[in-house]
Amino acid sequence: MATPASTTTLHDAAPSALHPKLDRLMDHIRGLGSIGLGFSGGVDSTFLAAVCARCACERTTLFHLDTPFAGTPEAEAFERSLDMIGLPVVRIPLDPLDDERVARNEHERCYHCKLLGFRAIVRAAGERGIDAVLEGSNADDIEETRPGTRALRELGVRAPLRELGWRKTEERAVLRAWEFANWDLPAGACLATRVACGEPLTRAALDIVRACVDNARVPVTVKMHKDFKSGRLLAPDFAARLEQAGVAAVAVHGRSAGQLYSGQADWSVIDAVADRVQVPVIGSGDVFSAEHAARMLHETAATAVFIARGTYGNPWIFDDARAIALEGSSCPLHSIEERLGALREHLALLQSHDAHMARARTFATWYHKGMPHAAGWRGRVVKCSTFEDFMALVDEIELDVRQCVELVDHGEPIPGFDS
Repeated sequence: MATPASTTTLHDAAPSALHPKLDRLMDHIRGLGSIGLGFSGGVDSTFLAAVCARCACERTTLFHLDTPFAGTPEAEAFERSLDMIGLPVVRIPLDPLDDERVARNEHERCYHCKLLGFRAIVRAAGERGIDAVLEGSNADDIEETRPGTRALRELGVRAPLRELGWRKTEERAVLRAWEFANWDLPAGACLATRVACGEPLTRAALDIVRACVDNARVPVTVKMHKDFKSGRLLAPDFAARLEQAGVAAVAVHGRSAGQLYSGQADWSVIDAVADRVQVPVIGSGDVFSAEHAARMLHETAATAVFIARGTYGNPWIFDDARAIALEGSSCPLHSIEERLGALREHLALLQSHDAHMARARTFATWYHKGMPHAAGWRGRVVKCSTFEDFMALVDEIELDVRQCVELVDHGEPIPGFDS
């Protein structure tokens, strides 16, 4: 087993803004006596273990529960991090399905499961004369949504990261500086959370969930409308069930599915969903400009914004929205020359992928909005069939725009469109 590097060297590698906070955490840990740490291999417990290795190496033992509830990415992260952390590990075999209160998968399942697992850790730590048992909950973890926290409190298990206000983004920053490979490991919910509450847990069900998670290997997100038909708000309850099933984020559109593109999107549903879940909520609906996207971010609880029809003829909308929302910039005006240049690039990309050029009839008209003779040019677009047809038409449009601008500059009227 590797020997941990010196405290000074690794402390200095961490972001300097977090040095005072690291010092407080290390001082706190030094005052706990001998330590037993529940270690899963996730970001939180890896960070806490790495800190213990730097300030209480001779007094810390890791305790790992070998359980079918752990996901494969977390299990692999556990094995990878052992040598780098360099602390002794006690593995405790545990099958929570042997406890009927867990297997029934009712509302208190997480409480009973956490009680079962950490009772085994506390017992093993006591047999070794260990003074304090720790776990990795941080300041982002809300107790009301985690029944298992109550079990930890009843067992006297300490959570120094939560007690001292550490957030997961800060933990990741330090782990990255300390060159831990799992610094960006996605939050991995217990596999049991992927089975709907009230549906009994079985080994077969866990095997199916594990197969899905292992083969996806990416965070799973879900997009929904606020309901099927206007009048009944279903999204908040549905989002809560999806979170329980283990999705990484939910996106909600402010229209009913039956509305299609009619009516106005109700952005208040974004807040209603955000009130029910802890995962990020992505807002959607009636985002037709960069200003709309920035306003949704500022006026709702959305963590991010989906932009759909607002991208039509406006590939700059993402950078513009980011600048408005994050930097307070004003939205720049994109000239007709820029728009026609973007249309040429769009056509070239379509042609380079051997796609049927007739598809360009749809998007080519997006770039003409607001231009002189736009309606007439739309009529010409539908007659184009080849890449050369489209590019020649763009040249005609550009020449026509220049002529119209010159007429306006000289105070002359723009003539009608000559098809």
